[in-house]
Amino acid sequence: MKDVMITVKGIQAQPDGTEEDCIELLTEGKYSHDGENSTITYLESELTGFEGCITTFRISPEYVVMNRVGSGSGDMVFDTGKRHQYYYETPAGNVTLGIDTLSIKNELGEDGGDLEIHYLLDLDTKVFSRNSFVINIK
Repeated sequence: MKDVMITVKGIQAQPDGTEEDCIELLTEGKYSHDGENSTITYLESELTGFEGCITTFRISPEYVVMNRVGSGSGDMVFDTGKRHQYYYETPAGNVTLGIDTLSIKNELGEDGGDLEIHYLLDLDTKVFSRNSFVINIK
C-alpha cells in the first residue's frame, strides 16, 4: 500500500435525478494495485457524516465492495445488474437497504486513476435515491 491523495465525491439525487446533493472529500489515504485488483483506504471526516470511520474500497474486475468500520459500519456490494442488501448500522438501530448497481467505470492502474460507481438505493424495494461515488487517486 502506498500513500496517495484521494478525492471522493458522493452524489445523491431523487430517483428521477432531481434535487442533487454533492459532498466532496479530499484526503490522504492508502492505495494498492496488483495488476487486476485495487484497494483504496481512507479515514472519513465530519463532512461526510461518518467521522472516525475507516472506509475501504476493494475493486475487482467483476464488482466493488465498500467496507466501513466505526460508527456506521457495514459492507456495500456494487455488482452491475445485481441487487444486494446493505445492513446499515445507525445509533437509532439497524436498517436494511437494497443496492442496485447501474454501472461501474474502473480506470484504476498502478499509479492511481478513477473509479465511478452509479447505483440506486431502496427500502423494501422502493427506490428512494440515485447515488454515485466518483473517486480519483493521485
